[in-house]
Amino acid sequence: MKTVLIQKQLLEDLTIALKKHNSNNPKPKLKLDVAVFFLSLFNSIPTNFREEEQTDIISIDSQRLKSYHASYNKYLAFFVKEDFIKKEKDYGADIHECKSFVLSARFLTSPLVSYNIESITLLKKFDSSGRDSIQQEKNKFCQVKRPHLVKFFDDRLTINAIEAFNEINQNTITAKAKRKRNASMVLIKEFIKQEWKYSIKPNSDNRLHTNLTRTPKVIRKHIRYDGHPIVGVDLKTSQPFFLCVLIVAIVKKDKQLLKQINAIEILDETTINKLFNLDLDINELREFVLTVLNKDLYDEFEKKLNISFDEKGQPYRMVSNYKRNKKRKSRKKREIEKRHRTKKEYKTSRDLVKAVLMEIFYSKPKTTIKEAKVFRETYPSIHKIFVCLDENKINFSFLLQHIEAHILLDCVAKEIHVKYPEMPLFSIHDALATTTKFVSQLKKEMKSIIKELTSIKPKIELEDWKEIKNTDNNNFITPNVACF
Repeated sequence: MKTVLIQKQLLEDLTIALKKHNSNNPKPKLKLDVAVFFLSLFNSIPTNFREEEQTDIISIDSQRLKSYHASYNKYLAFFVKEDFIKKEKDYGADIHECKSFVLSARFLTSPLVSYNIESITLLKKFDSSGRDSIQQEKNKFCQVKRPHLVKFFDDRLTINAIEAFNEINQNTITAKAKRKRNASMVLIKEFIKQEWKYSIKPNSDNRLHTNLTRTPKVIRKHIRYDGHPIVGVDLKTSQPFFLCVLIVAIVKKDKQLLKQINAIEILDETTINKLFNLDLDINELREFVLTVLNKDLYDEFEKKLNISFDEKGQPYRMVSNYKRNKKRKSRKKREIEKRHRTKKEYKTSRDLVKAVLMEIFYSKPKTTIKEAKVFRETYPSIHKIFVCLDENKINFSFLLQHIEAHILLDCVAKEIHVKYPEMPLFSIHDALATTTKFVSQLKKEMKSIIKELTSIKPKIELEDWKEIKNTDNNNFITPNVACF
């Protein structure tokens, strides 16, 4: 059986509109099961992204839609005609972007209900856990590449659905909160139905993406393995930490260290030699490394920034949401970007600084955000490293993520699994997780193995999932979980 989630009001309107359409049009008739499945994608697709990256607009791969139903275009045309969805843009071969649509505003905050697909033809497209052929192949790849991190996605991995629903139904007053609730419902449904999904993109971040990595922290607190709470063991400031490892290798001209952290899979010999021959200020680099290892980099960099606060006392930045088509040259790029700036609020100044540093790490070295100028002035030698990598067509963010994935997932987690095969082991990018029974062993082994591989002693911190608080909590609304 394949169970999907769809907005209650949308399902009611769809049923009426489809019946009217089929009575007024000759064959082939549009099927309710197929229509509901396609519209349910507006709820499931956004959950493939991190919470902060989710939007109401979804990009749809026409080839994937065609694999579900040959006449998918007729369904999309019907949805647009009935104002169930709106078209944002078409596929462009020159920019390799798919068709994009958004659910009509009147449905965005409507509560979700479950719908069981009964069409035999459509059900044949999925396995017993509701995964299509593409997802099945992704799972198989992960089971071969990182079996030690997906083997514990089994019937012992559960969620307390009632408590989870209570959590997400608190403070659902605003439209944004209601949309977050709907996204969380999709993820809760996956745990209830045990629709385990994994993926790895070896040519980009090389991270392992699973149901856990996509689940918000406030939902993770209700997840159990064999009835036991799960505790995360985090490598603190992981991206700056691995930058420090890279800095040590560059300063010492240590190719063996680059090999140990698997950076040589991204860096070719020419780039490595250029990095080794940069004119760098050793004292500056030493100060940066010591700040990361012995202090809090985000707190220290905050002292150098002039952070803005709104009337509520919340730190905020004005960020650009304008994306320029690379094929089109804009003569007034800055003016256009200014018109596309939006206010982004943060819970704390530290959260703002962390977001700023990640943006600096992931942007081009000459990025024009004001905080990047401060970073360049504070750490000119690190900026030289960024420039060298960029000039040699190395994506710095992919390099750091690739190193992180290799160290934590392919080395640390694998070695721990060999030593403690009975330890349930999961990953969430810069953290490993296990049950309370094994957490002390996990923390000890992580510290030891990371130091052995990187030559640097890491800062490790426990995150007890069951202690995570929902900072959005306010009004309590009793959920209806009968739909599952």
